[in-house]
Amino acid sequence: MAGNSIDPDLLARYLDGTCSPEEAAEVEEWYRRIRHSGSPPEFSQPLHFLKVRGKISEMEAARENPAPVSRTGRTAAWKRYVAAASVLLLVGVTLLPRLLKTDGKASSGEAAAVTVFTNTLSRIIKYQLPDKSTVWLHPGATLQYGETGFSSAGRKVRLTGEAFFEIVRDPANPFIVEVDKMRVRVLGTSFLVRPADSLANYEVAVVTGKVEVYSESRESGASSPSVVLNPSEKASFHLPTGAVTASRITTADPHIETWQPADLSFEDANLAEVAGQLELSFGVKVHFENSALANCVLKASFENHRLAEVLDAMSEMLELTYEINHEQILLKGNGCPAGP
Repeated sequence: MAGNSIDPDLLARYLDGTCSPEEAAEVEEWYRRIRHSGSPPEFSQPLHFLKVRGKISEMEAARENPAPVSRTGRTAAWKRYVAAASVLLLVGVTLLPRLLKTDGKASSGEAAAVTVFTNTLSRIIKYQLPDKSTVWLHPGATLQYGETGFSSAGRKVRLTGEAFFEIVRDPANPFIVEVDKMRVRVLGTSFLVRPADSLANYEVAVVTGKVEVYSESRESGASSPSVVLNPSEKASFHLPTGAVTASRITTADPHIETWQPADLSFEDANLAEVAGQLELSFGVKVHFENSALANCVLKASFENHRLAEVLDAMSEMLELTYEINHEQILLKGNGCPAGP
């Protein structure tokens, strides 16, 4: 291991727990060294770096606070299927009047027997659910599930705000997202839910796979309209009446583009070039709070990465931060001196 480089195979062994104690110590020393060197790590998959960072952060947090956040009730073990569904939910109503506010942590209320995730930061935060599904919460978003939210009775969560889900496929236990009176049943897919022209209307757009959209009234046995959506189809849900209609998606939707994975490669590219490529690949607009950030150089390859993963890697590698507001990205940091 020379400079800031490291063997990718060693990182893979570290992440899956098959490396020796000596190798683990080598990876952790490498991480600490590049964290304080002011230079970015030199390897082709920055996502490995983020996973190492996450694992080390979890270890450090456990040492500082040995008692993990507990949830009321027991959580069932879930089979993890190879195929996972990706779900994007953008919602604009407040569902929970008394939410526990946290910064990147889960909270548990003994009396209410619920687990709550809230993102009070200005960037996207990633969480893992009991079934190993992943949720990316946008600023201000909150996700909660109750004592029976992840049990043999099924998987059910409630959301307010904007979030992206990567759902572990389990046909015997469908994943249901509650959005006020609307229900979205995940049948193995990636899709978007967002408020349309007003808070009384919501739009569900399918990227891959299939979802079902229906009203909560069906849960009490009442007759309820529903639609099953396939790729490139969307539904409009009217909250006051529960009416739902389906149609084809005829043009590119910037909300969907934001969460489409992309392959990117940067060979000593300055951030001005990187920003331009992000705009083309994800349909966003990138701004610099400090113009000197455009001088910083990135050397990295991203294979099948989503925008949030790319931004997280850039933040860690170049010691910058970002804020996201819909499709507007603001990069913040000290910047770099101009080249010769």
